[in-house]
Amino acid sequence: MGWFDHDWVEVEESSTSPVDTDPFVLQSSANPFAESVTITVQGAVVPVQLMVYDFSGRIVRTISSSSGNTFLWDGCDSEGTELPAGTYSIRGTSAGITTTTQLVKL
Repeated sequence: MGWFDHDWVEVEESSTSPVDTDPFVLQSSANPFAESVTITVQGAVVPVQLMVYDFSGRIVRTISSSSGNTFLWDGCDSEGTELPAGTYSIRGTSAGITTTTQLVKL
């Protein structure tokens, strides 16, 4: 019968506490959004800028902070052209750690 042929259960207790590996979190004011979205960074470190990537992985916009930990994206690319509806990745990097969130533009 192999490994089914046993009548014991083992439970192991962990003596280590969980470690928070994310130094910061990206939170959006709306998802999905239609015209613009505010991205708030919460955590111990704040990236200087956020990168916006389209579905193919191409950088379409770099966003600088408008006030400390708040970033505003108007749904346009770096040239000011409105981007089409779709899914975009917002990526921030600080202290060698990268955090990404997905936003849907309607």
